[in-house]
Amino acid sequence: MQKIANEIHEATSALTINRSPPDKNHASHPPAILDLCMAPGGFAQVALTLNPTASLRGVTLPESSSRHKILVPNWEKDPRIQMLHCDITMLAAEMGVDLVDIPTNHPDASGFLSSRPFHNQEFDLVFCDGVVLRTQDRHEYRDKQFEVPRLTTSQLVLALQRIRDGGTLIMLMHRANSWQTVSILHALNSFASIRLFKPTLGHKTRSSFYLVAQNVRPRSAAAVKAVQKWKKQWKAATFRDGPGESKDGEALGDASKEEVVAALDEFGPKLINLAEPVFKLHVEGLSHASFMHANSNKSKFMTNWRGREAGSDVGLGPKQEPKLERDLNLERGPKPMQETKWSRVSKPERESKSEREPKPEQETKWDRGSKFDSNWRVRKI
Repeated sequence: MQKIANEIHEATSALTINRSPPDKNHASHPPAILDLCMAPGGFAQVALTLNPTASLRGVTLPESSSRHKILVPNWEKDPRIQMLHCDITMLAAEMGVDLVDIPTNHPDASGFLSSRPFHNQEFDLVFCDGVVLRTQDRHEYRDKQFEVPRLTTSQLVLALQRIRDGGTLIMLMHRANSWQTVSILHALNSFASIRLFKPTLGHKTRSSFYLVAQNVRPRSAAAVKAVQKWKKQWKAATFRDGPGESKDGEALGDASKEEVVAALDEFGPKLINLAEPVFKLHVEGLSHASFMHANSNKSKFMTNWRGREAGSDVGLGPKQEPKLERDLNLERGPKPMQETKWSRVSKPERESKSEREPKPEQETKWDRGSKFDSNWRVRKI
């Protein structure tokens, strides 16, 4: 993560806090950094190196839930750093929901929090680098389809209700061509200067990229409107099965055709300019990825499936091929299981089959006893 943070900074200079023009209202406050979903802390460590006088506040899941440790050296003894361990998607009060209004039959009724981490502080630089973790234990209603918008909206609301006027927001995003991403970029573009950056490390073959929003104006009417929209979306994704439930489309951030057309008319040309470098790098990464080359996959496939019984993983050996690559290989070329079965049929077994199910036309040819007919007989069965 440190390498990715350095790469982003080299391209955008976004990790250096520079109050220009000087903020007279906050002249007595040192630069401040907020890292949401901080663990393992690579971005925070680079930001502190670039801004040694800055304070850092971090929010992250407990290690027991995330299995990610904070790797910032001596962070527990560093007076600049203060950490809070909690699930930011459960901060009901932050999203405008009173705990007494939560249905008692909700699966997480006792898990919502009334706390508002660092709500009385303002930050010059905010990181939103969270992802939905498979290692976290969650109730069924929090499947990935709905947990992604819950996490995204939680990060955006916390960030915009704490970022200083003129501050910088850096956020991990995915699929620049999806409506959910486009709608967020469109909203942020109305109250910040935004750009997109795709690191070459760890992201070239993925749909992920980073949003860098600078000169954020969190008190503008557009920002206030966006925050209210994201709070509403969080509520829809969290309480969709309770009283006053919302449609899944609202929880997932869907929009009408008219809304999409209007957004593209207004934001479409800029979106193309922003996203084109991201897609070009993605195409380049995929063109050199080993799993995109059929010949390479075929050799791996044949090696891994050698000696494998039908419907079994036995015989794969220690170097097992990832499931995704096996699935891709299965979609290409002839089905290897058929080839394996044919090669394992013994001659006596084939002859017994022919004796059980003879065909009159073929039997006439077999009686001729020619070499050609004998070979044909073996192949046909």
